Amino acid sequence: MENKRLSDPIPFEISNIEWKLTIDSLEDIVLLLDADGRIVRGNRVIEKWGLGIITEINGLPFNQLLHPNCSDSNCYLKRCWQTANQSLSQKMPYSFEVKDTTLNRYLRFKFLPTAMEKDSLKLRHKNIAYAVLLIIDYSKQKYVSEQLHQFYVEMNAIFHALKDQCIRIDSVGNILSCDGYSGIPSLNAKSIGMKILSIMPNSFKDQCAKV
Repeated sequence: MENKRLSDPIPFEISNIEWKLTIDSLEDIVLLLDADGRIVRGNRVIEKWGLGIITEINGLPFNQLLHPNCSDSNCYLKRCWQTANQSLSQKMPYSFEVKDTTLNRYLRFKFLPTAMEKDSLKLRHKNIAYAVLLIIDYSKQKYVSEQLHQFYVEMNAIFHALKDQCIRIDSVGNILSCDGYSGIPSLNAKSIGMKILSIMPNSFKDQCAKV
């Protein structure tokens, strides 16, 4: 009875379904690759990105999934597998970020080694996963980061253009920067990082104490 329970395929089928549901619910593309960089399996995010149908991608080189019929001999996807494979063969991960002009996305690639050895006889079968590839779209984060940087550049230019003294401090009163004309002799470049009250006249300190 115990042996029958252990050999029962139903628990495996259930766990397999749960695994597929979990992988398909992710926002990132997950690909299992063989030792030649061809797709063994992928999640349904591929379809959400409009890259193909999940049942038709097995055996396709991963670069052709992202850039089908690519004629660019210098395409980064055609070159990255060789570099990634050097790390994977040593059981080391490999990652990089790129602005993909074909897909119009900022992408982060993460190649992760599996437990299989490249020279294993099992890898001769095309359905054995040699590596995991995660493709993460961080376009929204990149856009926000660029907008914040642009805002900082513009505000910095405004501060430097002011004729009055501008002092920027953090939430605990440490001086971050000071621009413009200084009417406070002790306020200079060496003041960065000091407490604002430590360089202010006593009359100003008294006023702050009343607030």
